[in-house]
Amino acid sequence: DPSNRKEHHFDFSGCFGEEENQAGVFEGVGRPAVESLLGGQSGAVVAYGASGTGKSHSVLGRLGDARFEGLLPRACRLIAGRKQNVRLMAVEVFSNAAVDLLAKEVEIGADGNWMAALTEAAARRRRAANGRHGESSRGHGVFSLISGNARLDFVDLAGAERGAACGREGAGINSALSALGKVVLALAKGDSYVPLRDSKL
Repeated sequence: DPSNRKEHHFDFSGCFGEEENQAGVFEGVGRPAVESLLGGQSGAVVAYGASGTGKSHSVLGRLGDARFEGLLPRACRLIAGRKQNVRLMAVEVFSNAAVDLLAKEVEIGADGNWMAALTEAAARRRRAANGRHGESSRGHGVFSLISGNARLDFVDLAGAERGAACGREGAGINSALSALGKVVLALAKGDSYVPLRDSKL
């Protein structure tokens, strides 16, 4: 019924067209986030959307292929060139349990050790076919760059699942996404209580 519709307004600072390449997205989003990190400010870059919409491509891309590298490897490359003390951590949240994707924190240095660590972490992530995509992330990947007390998280969320066909695993993905949404909403509203412990995510 059109008479019951509510009007919503959303503000956003920018938008990339479908013709934008990985380098352009990094310049618009990744570089400013890294500069903030190196300036002592924490932040997060979160890739959200349905399965098969390019979240992992945006965050990781094709590791080792400079043209198609995503935000995170480009961020590591920029940091390595600055010779600053920044560490990399990687975890995956699957079925509301956090799993370390690396054996230890990795220093991002000019020797490129971070690329081997990213490749290892990406290979350990849970993937499976679903109705929409042949190889879909089944857990939420959180890749953290840590500089002193500041932290920049690149979050590759598992795709939201729809309908009864999503099963138990899909219900777990949706539950974590819902919990994250409640945290973001509480922060945006300035609530005194933020439900941070409702999910490992």
